[in-house]
Amino acid sequence: MDKMEEMKKTLKCAKEHLLKEKIMAKLDAKIGKKLDKMADLAVEMMMSKWEMKKEMMGKKQEMMEKLGAIMSGGK
Repeated sequence: MDKMEEMKKTLKCAKEHLLKEKIMAKLDAKIGKKLDKMADLAVEMMMSKWEMKKEMMGKKQEMMEKLGAIMSGGK
């Protein structure tokens, strides 16, 4: 690729990148608050799911310990 073609490609990429940034800024101005609320809810859901999974793993460990005790002749 010669220097002129390389320069055209670079300019096209820069233009597309700038357009993408401008679109993102416009969207943020128009619906940013709504998207913030959606993101907050998504994080809350993810954290809740993580807490439930952690609790479930703890209960599973507890049950496995009880089963181990039963199998080894304990109570």
